[in-house]
Amino acid sequence: MSDSSLSDPPADPSIVLDIDPDIDSFSEPTLPPLLPMPFSTAPRLKLPHTVSPLFLQNLYQRTLLLTVPPKIQIVCLQPNCGYTPLPMLFSDKSTE
Repeated sequence: MSDSSLSDPPADPSIVLDIDPDIDSFSEPTLPPLLPMPFSTAPRLKLPHTVSPLFLQNLYQRTLLLTVPPKIQIVCLQPNCGYTPLPMLFSDKSTE
């Protein structure tokens, strides 16, 4: 071993670090509890009234899909009818 010119460390580290020995320096601060976000819903959309005989005579059915943006699905209700177009964007400004 070599002789060192360094002095021995102090017996109490708080003297060197200038720390209050009564304070736990390793405790983490506490945060206030998180409050839940208020639940909000968008205004409920409704399909406008229609006078089309295709829907009034139950030849076709239209359904408002709760997607973003909202879409309308049209389904043919006639026997052996395979016509089902892709959902269309819904606009409450649509004409009847």
